Amino acid sequence: LEAIELLDESHDREEAAEAHEQLVISAVALGRIDEARALATRQDELARALSPHHQVHAIAVANELAAVFGEWDRLRLLLDPSEDRIEANIETPCGRHGNVMYLQAIAHELTGDARTAQRLETLAHQRVRSAHSPVVRQLEAQLAFARGNIDEAVALITDPFDPELARRWWWFAMPATLAYLEIRSAAGLRDDIEAAAGRVIE
Repeated sequence: LEAIELLDESHDREEAAEAHEQLVISAVALGRIDEARALATRQDELARALSPHHQVHAIAVANELAAVFGEWDRLRLLLDPSEDRIEANIETPCGRHGNVMYLQAIAHELTGDARTAQRLETLAHQRVRSAHSPVVRQLEAQLAFARGNIDEAVALITDPFDPELARRWWWFAMPATLAYLEIRSAAGLRDDIEAAAGRVIE
């Protein structure tokens, strides 16, 4: 808490915003849900005075938090500000442009708005930086799963222990692991689940 107070007093708002983003990730890892939300709110407040790219990161964290917690209705409420911020930052390459649109598509599909989900999936395709990245494949798998296409989801989902994914932030590896286990479970692939369980616990 003392460190956070010092950050809030910092004259470098960019440094403070980026630090809050990392603190959100740490709070989720520790299961401190209310703290994670408060930190994300503070990150957003700081980002509003910074560049459009910082603002995209702040809204992306809000989307990612809602997705990790399975709060699909809350995630849907972020659609308009997400689209506005991404549009304002469209000239700056950012992997989160596509990621956020995929998360929004998943949320809309799961809450019964398939038409909007299709529109958002199209936007996601246009905005991804690499269609072959494990994060994108994970999000595509989750969207297929949301639509009840279990075989397609199984084919798309990346092993969360894939070396390429392991080199990335665990912030992206964690939902990939959850999606892998959920999709494999729905497909009845018990051996895969048991093989992964030990590695997940470790």
